[in-house]
Amino acid sequence: MLRISLLIVELCILQLVDAQKIHWQPLGEPGSGGAITDIAFSPYDQNHILVAGDVLNAAYSRDGGNTWHPTFGFKSNEIAAFTFHPADSSVIWVGTMSGPYKSMDGGTHWIEKRNGMDPVGSYAYTCPIQKILFDPKDTDRLLAFGGNMRDWNSPGNPKWNVVWESRNGGETWVQFSKAGSMIKPGITNAEYAGNKRIVLSARKQGVFISDDDGKTWKLANTGLPTRDVLWVTVNPKNPSVMYAALNNYRVNDLYHPGGIYISQDGGANWKNSSHGIERTSNADSVLASHFRSIKIAPTNTKILYTSNSGWANSGVYKSIDGGKSWNVILNKSSTGNFPRVFYPQSGPELYAFSIDPSDENTMIGGNWEYVLKTADGGQTWEDIMSDTTLTPGYFKGNGFSGLVASNFEFNPFDPDHAVLQAWDDGKFIQSNDNLESWKSGGKGMWRHNGGNDVSFAGNNGNIIYCTTGQYGFDGVWKTTDRGSTWKHFPLSSFIGAKPDNQPIGIYTLQDHPDIAWVVLADRIYQTLDGGSSWFEIFAAEGMKYIAEDRNNPFTFYVNSTLGVFKTIDGKIFKLMHGSPANGDKIYCVSGDSPALYVTKWRTGNGEEGLWKFDGSDWILLKKDYYIYDVAVHPKNQDILVVSTNDHPYHDVMNNSGISLTIDGGKSWTLQNKNLPMLKGEVIRFNPHQPNQLILGTGGRGFFTGILMD
Repeated sequence: MLRISLLIVELCILQLVDAQKIHWQPLGEPGSGGAITDIAFSPYDQNHILVAGDVLNAAYSRDGGNTWHPTFGFKSNEIAAFTFHPADSSVIWVGTMSGPYKSMDGGTHWIEKRNGMDPVGSYAYTCPIQKILFDPKDTDRLLAFGGNMRDWNSPGNPKWNVVWESRNGGETWVQFSKAGSMIKPGITNAEYAGNKRIVLSARKQGVFISDDDGKTWKLANTGLPTRDVLWVTVNPKNPSVMYAALNNYRVNDLYHPGGIYISQDGGANWKNSSHGIERTSNADSVLASHFRSIKIAPTNTKILYTSNSGWANSGVYKSIDGGKSWNVILNKSSTGNFPRVFYPQSGPELYAFSIDPSDENTMIGGNWEYVLKTADGGQTWEDIMSDTTLTPGYFKGNGFSGLVASNFEFNPFDPDHAVLQAWDDGKFIQSNDNLESWKSGGKGMWRHNGGNDVSFAGNNGNIIYCTTGQYGFDGVWKTTDRGSTWKHFPLSSFIGAKPDNQPIGIYTLQDHPDIAWVVLADRIYQTLDGGSSWFEIFAAEGMKYIAEDRNNPFTFYVNSTLGVFKTIDGKIFKLMHGSPANGDKIYCVSGDSPALYVTKWRTGNGEEGLWKFDGSDWILLKKDYYIYDVAVHPKNQDILVVSTNDHPYHDVMNNSGISLTIDGGKSWTLQNKNLPMLKGEVIRFNPHQPNQLILGTGGRGFFTGILMD
């Protein structure tokens, strides 16, 4: 019986291996392109580094940050702070918005460890954890602290500021205590200050201290001008010395600057210790000075690093005298040492950073766009998520991209050219060397606010129309020189449009690029003169994307709240009988056997999934609540892939990843091997290399896959 069971297991494994027909790996676009939430050097090996992000999942490096590798196992992707086991280099804990996770292989694979905590929330986070601590007297006793340094949103009633205890190495937890009120976003950091004393910072409440191993807590805010403490840290060699990093605070109509405060009596009293730091007030809280973190060098506690995150004067500061005075070591205007980075939108604020435990001169810090490293105490810096290339303006990534993908398009007329789009600074990024290196934007196009769609025309696809706007109208754009320069068509070009109207689908004729159509909320606009003027030609509720029939240039389809509309002349649109309403993505197959595909995502009416129109009937080809995008093999219509998606605002994302069919939808197999994130926003086949796929994820950037025969 045992042999039969083993044989069955072996057969199942062989079938699983055989089913993995797509080999995934990072595309290599420049990183990070997303908010970094923590960086941690291993105390056992300074070349072993972990990085976490805001919906970015996590990654690790074994070569000091030169290259980065994916991690696996997270059921949700809002990651907080890492904690290394004090005696076992392979064991690492991390907090997430979904609770605590544990790795037993140095950070590659992660296992959810929330037994005893509240049940998983269907549409909310329940037990967010920012930080996990080992009891210095007993490594089987752990404390987990409820909060989120990134101030992540959640519906429901997450247990902010709750302290959880485990006495069996994190296998089970009990609610142990609570620091103040359950005010969002809770605890941002916690550290031991001796064998029984613990210090923590809680947003909007201040500094709390426990003298009984976390059972009870008392406020320790004397001398602080605000209770909005963003971070607190303890001198490991003298626990009576503590530092607090403060947010700015409002008085009447002005936000006063935060700063760095020091306590030399164990938190009983605090004094301003910001000498040398430029601090600015402002009517806008984003511009006024605030300080998200402060770190102490383990090898020399006189050396501290912090960063001013106020956009008016952001910069990185260093103290060599225990915080008595500070010097700016990175600033775009005054220090002259800002490195070349792919995403230069943000100032040099490094609100998540870590100091090498063996070298006080080596520090790594990250923000929304990049991760910088210094190995000489701040004299010089490099972007360790992106490398420059020999071609000016082009970069390539080192394995960790945090882009929230929105689109990917191969230029149908040039096999070396492709465009990716994403949220924030990813509005238009192109490669001209077959996906090897990437360049952002172009003259006249501002970087921020995300991209949605592109359409190619003209000689070699050098004429491109582009839609942008992450939350509303950012514009319709046109280039005639493949992105070197851009012309912007503002909101005033579209009579009747409103600022909250997001431009999505766009389509232009290859041989007549003066003619183009754009979907703008509930209207379709057309231009006949290359964008100089636009006029409304059709209106319907909730229109999104355009799918063109390449064999019939004036024939295209548009999905909408009502269903799919078809036009054969670019002027008159008719609703297709029986077409799925509330579709998300739409794809047209041209040729001898034309077909139309529509994905219907999370509508709640039981009709979600992949729909196909074969010329006469609509059929639900694959039923799945979370199907979001579809791609069809350029040479074989029986081969399709779908990506699934789920909102990242609850404990467990229920999307299943990527599914493949090679028999026209009769059977499907999951194709997730080597994918660290299964939240797929966009998927495409390469028309020039038909067995190549591109997947854009919702926070972990882009991946390339090869479909094996």
